[in-house]
Order: sequence, then C-alpha cells, then structure tokens
Amino acid sequence: MATPAKNKKRDTAMTTGEARLNFLQVTEPDYQWFGVGDDRRKSEYKSYSARIIIPKSDEETHEALEHIIKQALLAARDEGKISLPLNPADFSSPIKDGDTEPYSKHEENLGSWVLTATSGDRYAPGLYLLTESNTIAKDSERDPDIWYDGIYASARISARAWVGKDGKVGVNLYLNSLLKLRDGDRLGGSSNPDKDFAAFTGTGAPNGGLVGRQSDDEEDDIFGAAPKPKATGEAKKTKELTAEDLLSDDDMTLDF
Repeated sequence: MATPAKNKKRDTAMTTGEARLNFLQVTEPDYQWFGVGDDRRKSEYKSYSARIIIPKSDEETHEALEHIIKQALLAARDEGKISLPLNPADFSSPIKDGDTEPYSKHEENLGSWVLTATSGDRYAPGLYLLTESNTIAKDSERDPDIWYDGIYASARISARAWVGKDGKVGVNLYLNSLLKLRDGDRLGGSSNPDKDFAAFTGTGAPNGGLVGRQSDDEEDDIFGAAPKPKATGEAKKTKELTAEDLLSDDDMTLDF
C-alpha cells in the first residue's frame, strides 16, 4: 500500500476555454445569496463571484475541470482531512448540468456545464481585456460597463476540497482572474433610459407615448390555442462528473 506524499504539490488550477459569464460580481465585492424559499440566506461576508457557463462541446475544458477536482480531493487526503474512497452520496460536485433543473430554466445554460467560482473580498480577481492586436491589457479601472452579464471570457480558477459538519465532502472553485474575449447579448434584461423615457426629454414619444408598443393587429389571436413549444434540440449527451468517476482514478486507489 502506497503512502501519500504529504508535501506533494497538486495541480489544482486551470484556465477555461471561451465561456459565457453570468451573475457577475467582479468589479467590487458584495454579499452572496444561497438556497431557495425559506432556506434562502445571505452570506456572512462579501465576496467576488461569477457563474461560468461552459459549452459541453468544449471537452478539453471539461476534462481539465475533472482533473483539478480529483487533485483537490487527493490534496485533502494528503493533508489528512478526508479518507478515500468517498461515499458517492456524500460528495457534492461543483460542476452542474445546465440541461437539468434548476439550471435548465435559463436558456443560456442549455447544452452547457455550469460552475460558480468565488474569491474573498480581500482577493479581488484580476480583470484583463483581449485587445484587437491579440495582446492582454489589465483593466485597472474595473469598469462595470465592461464586465456585465452575458460577456464571453476565459477564467483562471483553482479548486480546494471542503468537509462539512455533516460529513459531506465537496470542492469549491476559486476565481483567480478573468480575460474578457468579446461582448455578448446582455443576460437578465437591460434598459435604455433615453428610449424608455423619450416622452419626457423632448426627443419624441413614439407609439402614442408607449415606447416599445407593438401593433394590435393580431389582438384576436391572443386567447387562441397555445402553440406547441418548439423543440430545442437534444443536447449533446456528455457524462456528468460523479463521485464514481472521481474514485476511478488510479492515483486514488493506491492507498486502498
């Protein structure tokens, strides 16, 4: 039986391919919210965070994520914090399937893996921009107009295992830095005050003062039979990371 190397340096950091970002809180820290319904609660401390949406077609990034999660668990074992193999029922993976609820309720998550990466309020993630000449420039101003929900970026993240009071084991992802690659359609809706309140600025009041009002020519069809929803297409079937997958690594079975 092999003995874990106590001082072995584990490779627990990676850089993603192009991903879409949502629920961005990276220009300044803020409180985070967890849970739903009666269990919804606010975090005790402020932090930076980002939801990272990775297409399932990006198999290279998915494999890299599996690798750093395994390495984080092995590092926790090396430090004596957990014992392996784990009970699959006691493991919480940071990789969520965007084609399953509750993530599938948001169209941008379909066909993707969904992650959330955070960093403490004292550890602001580095923010960088890819220029037209393919060089990297630091966004020292941390401009919120640049870092909005819906942009495409690459994220540098690291993984670390945790153990709950109930014995459950999981892996947190930490946000080290972001490189914005390109703009994208804003997620979560947006408002243009110049257009929305044009009636009050002397710039005109289109559609009888109701900005954005559409024709009522099809009013008679409003209460007709509801059309069948369009098929969204079957998402690429990629196996979601499970505890069994993590425990299949040869490195993990050396001690058992």
